[in-house]
Amino acid sequence: MSDDGEWAFVDGSPTGLRMAEASLAEPPLAKGEQSKARSPPPNPSALKKEQASGAQEAPPAEGYAKERFTTEEGPALLRWPMELSEDSVEDIEYWIEGAMRRARRKAGSPPAGSEWANA
Repeated sequence: MSDDGEWAFVDGSPTGLRMAEASLAEPPLAKGEQSKARSPPPNPSALKKEQASGAQEAPPAEGYAKERFTTEEGPALLRWPMELSEDSVEDIEYWIEGAMRRARRKAGSPPAGSEWANA
């Protein structure tokens, strides 16, 4: 809860809920049921996690998957639709290979498969 007792925070959410409108419910409250008169403040624990990880992450939308790998410099994130055609999988593979080539260049690493990479 916020220091003034007006807002409640939920793990995994970057913002708070007005205490006057918060209640335990099954299923969760539908979108739009929260008052839009005042914007809720950011969740302090979520801000601390973002600062520690160096990235602002939202959970994947329904129907999407995500992978996260943490490097010394910070997290690397990848999200994609759970249902993909074979053509889309090939397109994503090509895109990821291009992203890896750019990452190697930025890191000063030789291209994959080059005589320099195997030396």
